[in-house]
Amino acid sequence: MKVLIIDNSVQIIARLKELLIESIAELTIKEACTYEDAIYCIEKFNPEIILLDINLPNNQSFDIVKISKSIYSKTVIIVLSIFLDEQIQSKYTNMGADFFIDKYKKFEAVPKIISQIKMERAIL
Repeated sequence: MKVLIIDNSVQIIARLKELLIESIAELTIKEACTYEDAIYCIEKFNPEIILLDINLPNNQSFDIVKISKSIYSKTVIIVLSIFLDEQIQSKYTNMGADFFIDKYKKFEAVPKIISQIKMERAIL
C-alpha cells in the first residue's frame, strides 16, 4: 500500500513514518513538506492514502484534496490538524477528505485507520 505524508513539519513526518513502519507491513511511504513536492508525489507516486496536514500555507491543503481526488478518486485522505471545527471538516469532507484526526490528541489512531483500510482493500 502506498502512503504519502504531507506536512511542513519534519518532526511530524518522522513520527508518522515511525508509527506506520512499526505497525503495518508492506507499506511504501513517501513524504512531502511543500505544496510543490506534494503535487509531484501525487502525480508520480499515485498514493492510495494521503496523510495531510491541514495547516499548509494559503489553503494549499484544500487544493491538495481537490487535486488528489481528481487524479484518483479512491485515494483515502486523512486530514491531520490541531484544530478541527465542524465548518472546516464540512468543507474538506465535501471535497473528498475521508478522516479527520487531532494531530496531538489522537495521533496514535493513524496506524489503526490505515490497517483497517488495507484490510478492506485486500478483501475487495
